[in-house]
Amino acid sequence: MLKKRTGAKDAIAYCQKANKELISILLPKNIILMGNIALKELTPFFDKPIIAVLKTKDEKSALIRQTSINGIPTFWIHHPSMNKKFNTGENLALKKKKLEDIVEYN
Repeated sequence: MLKKRTGAKDAIAYCQKANKELISILLPKNIILMGNIALKELTPFFDKPIIAVLKTKDEKSALIRQTSINGIPTFWIHHPSMNKKFNTGENLALKKKKLEDIVEYN
């Protein structure tokens, strides 16, 4: 794990700064954060609190959360390579439909 390695704190700080600069340069229409690490490390740059915009049918877990960075709509999802519960079957179909409805593609 990166955080246990020497110099990890500096590497993470550099990546945070570089991502923030890249967002400012590219000015994407949307940002999708995948996984809890991306969420945690970019939280300091959120313009507003992150809210759940889609939950599982039982309302216990968020499938998609939303905030913004520099006014750019920013969405968080579970990392697709992890936690099959949130990335297969009905949950995957719900996420796909919701993102198609809310994300600007043009």
